[in-house]
Amino acid sequence: MIKKNKTKIYYPGWELKFFDNSENFRNYQFQLFKNFIKGNTAEIGPGNGMNLRFYFSKPKRIDLYEPSNNLYKTLKKKFSKKKK
Repeated sequence: MIKKNKTKIYYPGWELKFFDNSENFRNYQFQLFKNFIKGNTAEIGPGNGMNLRFYFSKPKRIDLYEPSNNLYKTLKKKFSKKKK
């Protein structure tokens, strides 16, 4: 479920493309927290949602909480039709 952000925060996220292109970094992150992802899960600050590709199938439900209005809109486009 993607929740509407009532506070208008603009965060350009210029560095996200560098993290997203760093496969080793994303794999490292996932290895740290993969055992904790199950049942109902929330991700705080998912940015553009690139980490979800690693664990989308693990939990029953995923809630995304993104404080940046522009990144929220990106997430809504990407994931609003997903059942989780």
